[in-house]
Amino acid sequence: MSDRITEESFVAAFSAALEEVTEEPLPPGFTLDSKFIDLDLDSMSRLEVITCLEDRLQQVIGDRMLGQSFTPRDLLDALNERSSGEKD
Repeated sequence: MSDRITEESFVAAFSAALEEVTEEPLPPGFTLDSKFIDLDLDSMSRLEVITCLEDRLQQVIGDRMLGQSFTPRDLLDALNERSSGEKD
């Protein structure tokens, strides 16, 4: 069984988290490669979105992962790499 997060489910969770925090939908032209800075998120809003995203995905996004992520795809890739590296 794979714990990988699909692009579709990640975008749905990210979109819901963004809308919960900003009360705005994803901007037109959004892709997984959109830079966080282009989403007009200040540092506090970005942290709030990430917290909501953690709740929705039931995953922890650590400070190191967050610091190395500049796009939603960076986060998705890091989460999937981490989950594939974990052994039960």
